[in-house]
Amino acid sequence: MEKKKALVIDDDQAILDSIIKILTDKNYDVDVTLRGREGLDWAIQKQYDIVLTDILMPDIGGMRVLRDIKRVKPSNAHSE
Repeated sequence: MEKKKALVIDDDQAILDSIIKILTDKNYDVDVTLRGREGLDWAIQKQYDIVLTDILMPDIGGMRVLRDIKRVKPSNAHSE
């Protein structure tokens, strides 16, 4: 079974560590970053099955990250 790819963006390392554990146990290959801008760049450059982001971060907020991903990759954005 092929692993799915996840991107997690949060400015709290403890949160990232917890989510990494959960997602790797669910057979995800996980990329993480503490910076919203870096996460946005990765999401645009790479292909992820899921992007999880904190809403309030120092450089750019999670809602802007998600909105910019959807703008650049509209065919990959799903709202459920």
